[in-house]
Amino acid sequence: MGVSVSAPKLDLPSMMKFKQQGIDGNVKGVEFLMKKNKIDVISGKGKILGTGKVEVAGNDGKTQTIETKNIVIATGSDIAKLKGIEIDEKRIVSSTGALSLDKVPEKLLIVGAGVIGLELGSVWHRLGAQVMVVEFLDRILPGNDAEVAKQFQRILEKQGFAFKLGAKVTAVDTSGKTLIAHIEPAAGGTAEKLEADVVLVSIGRVPYTEGLGLKEAGVALDNRGRVQIDTHFATNVKGVYAIGDVVAGPMLAHKAEDEGVAVAEILAGQAGHVNYEVIPSVVYTTPEVSAVGKTEEELKQAGITYTVGKFPFTANGRSKVNQTTEGFVKVLADAKTDRVLGVHIVGREAGEMIHEAGRPDGIWRFRRGPGTHLPRPPDPLRSHQGSRACSRQALDPYVSHAIGEGRIGTTLMMRRLLQPVWVLLAVIFLIEAWLWDHLEPIVAWFVALIPLRAFKAWLAERVDTLSPAMTLIVFIVPVVPLFPLKLVAIWLLAHEYWMTAIITFILQIPGRRRRRFHLRRDTAEIA
Repeated sequence: MGVSVSAPKLDLPSMMKFKQQGIDGNVKGVEFLMKKNKIDVISGKGKILGTGKVEVAGNDGKTQTIETKNIVIATGSDIAKLKGIEIDEKRIVSSTGALSLDKVPEKLLIVGAGVIGLELGSVWHRLGAQVMVVEFLDRILPGNDAEVAKQFQRILEKQGFAFKLGAKVTAVDTSGKTLIAHIEPAAGGTAEKLEADVVLVSIGRVPYTEGLGLKEAGVALDNRGRVQIDTHFATNVKGVYAIGDVVAGPMLAHKAEDEGVAVAEILAGQAGHVNYEVIPSVVYTTPEVSAVGKTEEELKQAGITYTVGKFPFTANGRSKVNQTTEGFVKVLADAKTDRVLGVHIVGREAGEMIHEAGRPDGIWRFRRGPGTHLPRPPDPLRSHQGSRACSRQALDPYVSHAIGEGRIGTTLMMRRLLQPVWVLLAVIFLIEAWLWDHLEPIVAWFVALIPLRAFKAWLAERVDTLSPAMTLIVFIVPVVPLFPLKLVAIWLLAHEYWMTAIITFILQIPGRRRRRFHLRRDTAEIA
C-alpha cells in the first residue's frame, strides 16, 4: 500500500498490562458514577431472606441484614462446565483464564464453536496460535443465520482455523507436558486424540443463582435455572425483580443494560419497556459478524413468507480500496408488506453497521410500483462512500419498515410535530385567530375582496353531491404524499382561517426540493 514497516514483535506482558488498564479504567469509572449519584455500594455476598430483606456476608466475615422496598436480582452468569473436564484456568481454561494466558499457546483447542470461543480463538490466532475448534453440532455459531455461519466458517478456515463439527470432547489428559484431548463423533464412532498446549472450554454460560437464597425465599425458577419474571421484570415474590443473564433471553450486556433502565423506570412509577426485536448481537472476531431480528430458519419455522436481499462487500468501493472485501449484508423482509424482519452482516465493522438496521427510523418505508422511482434510504445509510452503503444496496429490493415498528409511530409523530413548518403554521394560526376576534370587520372586508368565500360555497356544493366513495377518490387519493397537510388545509378553510389555509396549500405545491424533504423527514409513501 506504499508504506513499509518492520515486522511487528509481540510483547505479551505489555499487552496484558494494557488490557488491565482498560478494565481498571472501566471499573473505576463505574465506581465514580456510583459516588456521584449518591449510591451506596456494599461489597459482599448477598442472600435474599424474603420480601424487602437481603443478608450480606462481607469480605471481613461480618454479616448484616439490609431492609429495602425493592430487590433487583442482577447477578449475571457463570461459565457452563463440561462433565469430566476440570478447569484450572492455567492449561484448561474458561473465557476468564483465556484472557490472562502468560504466553501464546502453540496449539489452542477450543471446545464449543459459539460466540465466546470464536472470539477468543480469533484473538490468539492473530497472535500466532494454531486453533482447532471442536463443536458438538454440525455448524458453528448456533442460533445465528445458517448461511451467515457457513460463510463465516469459510473465512475462518481461510485464515487457518481448523474445525471438527459433530464431535465432542470426552476427556482431557493432563499428565504429560502437552494436553491430550479425547474426541468422539457426536453420533458415536471411533475416538481420536488431539494434542494441545491449552484447552479452552466455551460451551456457553448459565445463570448465576447459586447461594442467593432464591429457593428459600420462594422465587420461582424455570427448568434451566433462570429466574421467572413477568412483563414488568417482577418475580412471583412481591418486591423482587430480576434482569440480565439470570432471566430468559440472550446473554448480552446491552440487553441487561436496557432491562436495568426499564426496571428502574418501573420502580420510579414510569413505563419502562424493552423492545427485544431490535437488540443486536455481534461476534467480535476479524471480520465481525452481527445480526438483529429473525434468521431464515426462524422465519421458515414460523411459516412466514419472506424475501432475501443480499449485497457483497466485493462490490463496495471502499471495501475494495481497503482490501476488506470478505462478507456480505443480508436483509430478510416480509414478502407481502416488505417489513424488514432481520438483518445479518459478515464483514469489517459489521458491529457498527448493524445498529443502523435496528434503529426505529433507520430503515424507512416506501411503496413499490411499476415505473416508481425508489430514492435511497435516508442518512446515515445513505453514505455511499462507506461500507454502510452495502446495507442500502441489500435493502434496494425492499424499502421497508424498521425492525420492531412498535416505536416508529411515536417517533415519527414527535418528529413531525417538532418540524419548523408545523411550528410556523401554529404561530400563524394563533395570530389569525387573535386578529379574527379583535379585528373581525377589517378581516371580513379584506376577505370580501377575494373570491375565497365564493370558492368555499362552490366547493361545499360540489362535495354535497358526491358519494362517499367519490369523495375519497377526489380528495384523498391524489394527495397521499401530503395527506396530513391536506386535511389540515381543508379544516382551516372550512373554519375560515384563510391566511393559514393559503400558506398550508402553498406548502403542498409540487417541487423537487420539497418532495425530497418530505421523503426524508416525513417518510411519505410514493404511490
